[in-house]
Amino acid sequence: MAEKSYKQGLWQEAESYYRSLLKDNPDLYQAWFRLGNIYARSGQLDAAVTMYERCLELDPDQARAWYNLSVVRARQSLRISTEAQQRFMEESPQEALRFSHFRSRLVGALTEGSEKKAQ
Repeated sequence: MAEKSYKQGLWQEAESYYRSLLKDNPDLYQAWFRLGNIYARSGQLDAAVTMYERCLELDPDQARAWYNLSVVRARQSLRISTEAQQRFMEESPQEALRFSHFRSRLVGALTEGSEKKAQ
């Protein structure tokens, strides 16, 4: 039921099923991974990180979990740099500019591979 709900995009239902599965099977790394995906898709980045890290504690050879954790951490960094830029916009434009440049470099690094593929 958990996997069926997940594949149908019924995130809340899938989350509930995966949570129930984990009560009886706390070492089921696949459930932790799926919860990470659900939280990442719903913008709950801190929760997604926690789920991916738990998955990797149980099975550190899960490349997809490492990849998704990296993506979520990058999204967190973008969110933080945007918040910081907005915070310092009026008080310290120079600091705001530093965050803007950092964000641009980060976006560039994250999109570099996709630009090469498009060419």
